[in-house]
Amino acid sequence: MRPLIVEAGVERSVDVRYLDAQLGDVRDAGADIAAARRDLGFSPGVSLSDGLNAQLQGALARVGA
Repeated sequence: MRPLIVEAGVERSVDVRYLDAQLGDVRDAGADIAAARRDLGFSPGVSLSDGLNAQLQGALARVGA
């Protein structure tokens, strides 16, 4: 599996290395906004792809890349 969102954000191929689990790693994670949508009327204003790209661009700006 290639990290296409990250590759698109940096406009080049990304070398991904899958390593064994490390102490403190999150083994299983999930997110579900169903309760927020139902109880609060929440609706995301930013797509996952756009949000991840914004995070990536902010990180790159902080390190001067």
